[in-house]
Amino acid sequence: MENQFGRASYGRDYFIGYNPFTLTLLARAGKIKMTQEQLRQIKTKIEEDLKIINREILELRERMKPIAPDCSLGRLTREEMIQEQKVDAHSLREVEIRLNKLTYALRKVDQAGYGVCMECEEEIVFGRLIILPESTHCVACKSELGL
Repeated sequence: MENQFGRASYGRDYFIGYNPFTLTLLARAGKIKMTQEQLRQIKTKIEEDLKIINREILELRERMKPIAPDCSLGRLTREEMIQEQKVDAHSLREVEIRLNKLTYALRKVDQAGYGVCMECEEEIVFGRLIILPESTHCVACKSELGL
């Protein structure tokens, strides 16, 4: 089955993937309506977020350095520090994931398909993108899919 943009859809209209032809059709059909100023604001936000995340990664890596066994801490305090390192390791993984998503968004922000929901192919509202520039789904689809 083919929709108005020439994209095959199966069953409940699951997203197959964008190609340059589809993105061009979306832009021509007026699905992508963000202004150049809005795109510039989003790009600036991504760059600022990347700087913050890189600093956060450095801080987390510093806190995750091994605790010397001869450290003059009581047993309980040492165990607490080890537990904190486990929490920091999890935080580091989460921050690195966001770093990758933001880096990808920075590459895509100047392309035709940035800001289009991967599920319904409607434009993601500017307010959502300025808060979470790495968003690939609109609020409705994200809620429906449970992402």
